Amino acid sequence: MNKSLFTIVLLLVCTCFCQGQDTIKWLDMASFESAIEKEDKPSFIYIKESKDEQMRGREDDGRFKEMQSRMLDFLKDSNLITVLNENFNCYRFDLAADSIVFKGVTYKKGEQRGRTSHEFVPVLTDSDRNRLPAVVIRDKTFKLYEFKMRPSQLEEMKILLAAEKLKVNYLEENLAEDSKLLSENSRTLERAERQVKSEEANLEKLDKSIFSGRQEASSLIKKLNYFLDEAFKEMDLQTYEGL
Repeated sequence: MNKSLFTIVLLLVCTCFCQGQDTIKWLDMASFESAIEKEDKPSFIYIKESKDEQMRGREDDGRFKEMQSRMLDFLKDSNLITVLNENFNCYRFDLAADSIVFKGVTYKKGEQRGRTSHEFVPVLTDSDRNRLPAVVIRDKTFKLYEFKMRPSQLEEMKILLAAEKLKVNYLEENLAEDSKLLSENSRTLERAERQVKSEEANLEKLDKSIFSGRQEASSLIKKLNYFLDEAFKEMDLQTYEGL
């Protein structure tokens, strides 16, 4: 092979490689199902609304079409593309798909309350109530991650509750029972007690790894790394994102 021909081939190879890195490597259903069976990578799933739903009553709305296009711009971010292609099995599901076969079961498109729905969405999200578009992140065994969304405010709330109790006790000792000030502070104390009980109940509550399909690339990268680094086992997402 002469030098000129070698240079041309090399340029073509490089061009193809670079172009491949410019887009997310979305798998078709057969490839995606095969990939998740290997259990060597977590999964990144983007659930799209159907175009019929997006454009319902807005066929001639150019501004709306532009907004919808911009909404997907985060999926074109080069840093995000690199993280996804190197670390995740990526699959994009369109609500407009008439039917789809997953693990031998057929799921079909339907309609609920006048809007397009699909039997496959609850399979991806483990929920019958979903806001679309959505980003779903599943672990290597195809289970949703469970994590704390925000840090607990329980200790601070208990301190405020103790302060409110001292305040009400002082007012009870120095004001008449029908005092308006005493009544107002007693109600404040009751609200504080309810808030503490609610926060205590939420201590054991975990969120699942389903997020809005409207994201900023930098924010989504942090979420992805939160699970890749297994930081979710030790830290809430809000604290991790703030680091």
